Amino acid sequence: MCQTNGIQVTHYHADNGIFRAHAWVNSCQENKQGLSFAGVNAHHQNGRAEARIRRLQELTRTQLSHAKRQWPHEISANLWPYAIRLANESINATPSLSDKSGFRTPQEMFFRTRVSANPKHWQQFGCPVYVLDSRLQAGKPFHK
Repeated sequence: MCQTNGIQVTHYHADNGIFRAHAWVNSCQENKQGLSFAGVNAHHQNGRAEARIRRLQELTRTQLSHAKRQWPHEISANLWPYAIRLANESINATPSLSDKSGFRTPQEMFFRTRVSANPKHWQQFGCPVYVLDSRLQAGKPFHK
């Protein structure tokens, strides 16, 4: 993604998990990219990532709690992946306080371009969907 948008990654700071794989290490060496590893349980070494994870978890928990309160029989923990994806998309599409102009989103700052979010794509997480076609409501076969 970075290469297609003209962004050169010069260094990775990763955990000791899958990033220790020979294929990843060799790829970094071939592309002349630095690679360093965080210490075990050294969360302070990767503060930005840890803060982002904490923020995602808080937003996701809030969305699921609200949806569960509104529709207690329909909402379950199985929806966590969908809620966390929506939380991530909403963070990326919200103007950032770290931007000097105060109007650009993290995506716009990263890709150095202006992208407008489409408000039609945003809905409250867990909002109900109603089927208005009588054939679907009657349980009869219906082609998409």
